[in-house]
Amino acid sequence: MENKISLYMTNFKNETYEFPIAPSEFEFKRSSGNDKNSVINVGEIIRLANNSTLGSVDLNIKIPIDLSRRRSYWSSRNITWSDRNGGNAFISLLNDMFERHEVVRVVLTNTRFNFQFVFDDFSYKLSDSADEYDVSITMTEWRDYDPIVLKKAPVPAKRTYVVETPRPSNNVGIGSVVIVNGQLHRDSYGTGPGLTEVNAQRKINFTAPGKTCPYHVTTMDGGWRGWVTADSVRPA
Repeated sequence: MENKISLYMTNFKNETYEFPIAPSEFEFKRSSGNDKNSVINVGEIIRLANNSTLGSVDLNIKIPIDLSRRRSYWSSRNITWSDRNGGNAFISLLNDMFERHEVVRVVLTNTRFNFQFVFDDFSYKLSDSADEYDVSITMTEWRDYDPIVLKKAPVPAKRTYVVETPRPSNNVGIGSVVIVNGQLHRDSYGTGPGLTEVNAQRKINFTAPGKTCPYHVTTMDGGWRGWVTADSVRPA
């Protein structure tokens, strides 16, 4: 007994439809996803991908307009719409799948082809004899996936600096002009030691009482320099 190939599609409602005529040609294309790279002293190499790319199919089928009488070249066994307007019902079905961006299962019986797709392109026209539709569909394979929910990283606690009222010039505080002899640091905790100031005239713009380096100094025109210890400064 001849094993005929029939075309079936199942929509999102789990309703399965058999099409009157199977495609005369069918090609399922997929790429490995591997990359080619050039390596010094080695030449071109292949870098293997974790997964293959999504498959694609260009499906070209014919749908007779009048399905009230079966024809000898049809591949179907059980047509859903058998009336004279059945061909138009198939066109409406395909158009709904396309416009709703449905995930559609496509099966070719007596083959290993059984995949889920979404429509990328869909077009149809009347044939020269005007008794059937020539339908073209470009489909891309659908791959199920679970979204990865990223946890929000904890926000580090802000360091609080005490803003003091500027003091008279004979005391050391915010706004004071001082002479600095000592090493600059990145923060008031004394981390990130950097350059060393020698008899440099500077201005205090921040203070952090009780810290290892309680004074932050700048140049006279406001350029930041760093944090210094209390014994590194004296009034100018």
